Amino acid sequence: MEQYEIDFLEKYDRGEKFSEGELKEFVFELLEWAGEKEGEEHRWYRKVQTIVKVGERHFSILWNRGLTELQENEFPYQPKEVIKKTYEKTIEVTEWVEVEV
Repeated sequence: MEQYEIDFLEKYDRGEKFSEGELKEFVFELLEWAGEKEGEEHRWYRKVQTIVKVGERHFSILWNRGLTELQENEFPYQPKEVIKKTYEKTIEVTEWVEVEV
């Protein structure tokens, strides 16, 4: 494990807050991505959930992706530890279909 990963885990386990710069660096440069999910879109940004792997643990980092070249990405939320849960899910779908005459 790299030193920055050890530092991340120690800081997280102590309950300390990460700076916006640290979170940006983790998401874009240092940590291994395990997944990403885009969420609700607003006028200037889209919510994004990035799952990163640190050692054998996984963390969710929720952030805002700027939607224009002038809009900066924002990292207002702290990471939360997550686990992967796999299950089968059945959904009901309603569609409108053309009536054949």
